[in-house]
Amino acid sequence: SPLITILCFFIYFFIPVNMRQINHLSPALKSIWLMMHVSVMMLSYATLIIGALFSITFLLIGYITKIKKNRNTTEFTIKTKSISGVFLEKLSSSFINKKIEKFLDHS
Repeated sequence: SPLITILCFFIYFFIPVNMRQINHLSPALKSIWLMMHVSVMMLSYATLIIGALFSITFLLIGYITKIKKNRNTTEFTIKTKSISGVFLEKLSSSFINKKIEKFLDHS
């Protein structure tokens, strides 16, 4: 793939020869704390990503539910004072509303 080709080009021409060789780990990196640190960091990132996905899903479900309730009106609005509400109001242009109405008519 092109990405691998670019990466190989970068390694061959820009990384010095002594850095291309595999060396032993320093004693500080052989500690059990490294494995524990990486495990805890991976768990915290996973928790953060799951929370973000749940909140995005909640916003989308709420938005689509509000659209279904107000299906007879021509313009859909979200009456919240949060940052996400302002963001979704900007997204609710007539083009998006028409696409959603077309999608809901088919389902």
